[in-house]
Amino acid sequence: MNTHIDLTCHAGDVPLTVMSTPADHDALARHFTDYLADRIGELQLPGHQIHVHTDPGLFRTAMATFTDLAVTTAQPVPGVILSEGRIGTAGRCYTVASDVLEGRPGAWAVQIEGPVIDLYVAEQTAAPKYALRVIREVMLRTYESAGGIVFHAAGLDIAGRTVMICANRGAGKTTTLAALLHGLGGRGSLLSNDRLIIHEQRRVVAIPLPVPVARGTLEAFPELLAAVPAGEADALPRRFGTRDKTALSARTFATAFGSRLVPGSALQILLVPRLTDTDHPPQARRLAPAEALQVLTEACFTPADEFWRPWLIHRTLDDAELAKAARAACARLAVSVPCFQVEYGVRGPMSRFHHVLADLIGDLL
Repeated sequence: MNTHIDLTCHAGDVPLTVMSTPADHDALARHFTDYLADRIGELQLPGHQIHVHTDPGLFRTAMATFTDLAVTTAQPVPGVILSEGRIGTAGRCYTVASDVLEGRPGAWAVQIEGPVIDLYVAEQTAAPKYALRVIREVMLRTYESAGGIVFHAAGLDIAGRTVMICANRGAGKTTTLAALLHGLGGRGSLLSNDRLIIHEQRRVVAIPLPVPVARGTLEAFPELLAAVPAGEADALPRRFGTRDKTALSARTFATAFGSRLVPGSALQILLVPRLTDTDHPPQARRLAPAEALQVLTEACFTPADEFWRPWLIHRTLDDAELAKAARAACARLAVSVPCFQVEYGVRGPMSRFHHVLADLIGDLL
C-alpha cells in the first residue's frame, strides 16, 4: 500500500491539508505553487482536508457507488451538470453527468463529509487541476461565511495597497493589469486576474485562477509573449474582444513581468477600463459615487455568481443575508475608494496608456 504524504497550504487564510500518494505529491505541489501564495495571517478560518485519489480501481469503485446514490443534480458552472447523492446522515457525493465545456463527463468524483473531502480522478495528470477547483470552492464559501464579498475584478498590489480593476468580460481587465505590471517593472505584485474577495472594510483577498490572454495582449507585451510556447500566439485570432485565448498560470503571468504572487492587500483605488478597437487617445475621469456604486454593483458576484454556483460547501448564510451584506459593501466602497474610468483605443501607442495609468497610481509609488 502506498504511503500518503500531507501537503499543507493556504488559500488566503483558509488552511488546507492535501493528502496524496508520493506519485501525485510533486505534481500537486508544483501546480499549487503556480496559483497559491503564502497565508495572509489575519483570520482564523476553518480548514479542510482534501484526499486526492488517482488509483484506477478506487476511481471506478467511487463512480459506481456514487452513481447508485444519486438523487438530484447540481450545476456549479453553466454547461456542467453534477449528479448529487447522499452518504450517511451528513455526507454528499458528486459525479460529472454532463460537461459541455471540456467534454469530459465522468472525469472526476467527489465525496464530502464535514471538513474531509475525497477527490477521485480518472486521469492522474488531471488531478492537480481538479484539486485546485475544489480548493477554490472551499475558499469562496469559507470567506462568504466570514463576511467576504466576491467581485468580478482583477487586482495587483503595490507596497501593500490594491489597485482593483473592475470591468465586464472583454472590456480590458487583463490588458490593463498587464500594462500596470509592465510599467511598474517588478514593483507591483499580482493578486488575481478575475475574482477578488473583499472583507473587513478594504481587505482584498486573491482567488487562485489562471489568466486567459488574447493575442492582442500577448503581442502588446513582449515579455508576456515570451512566456507562451513558440507559435501558440499565432494560432489565436486577431479579433478584438475574442474569447479565444491562451491560459497562463497566475505565477507564470506575474513572473513574466518580474513580479510575484501575493495573497492579499488593502484596497486603495478602483480602475474601470473601457478599451475599444480604435486609436482614440487614452483619457481618465473620476467617477462620482453613484457611478462607482453602479460599477461595484455590476461587478459584485455575491450571492449570485453567473459562473460559479455553490455546490460542494453549503453556505451558512442565506441569499437574502448575503445580498444585504453585498449591498452594504458596495455602498461603503463607492464613497470611500477613489474610482476612475480609463478609456483607451488599443490601436494607439501603448506608451500613452502607460502614461495615463502611471498618473492615476502615482500616489501609490
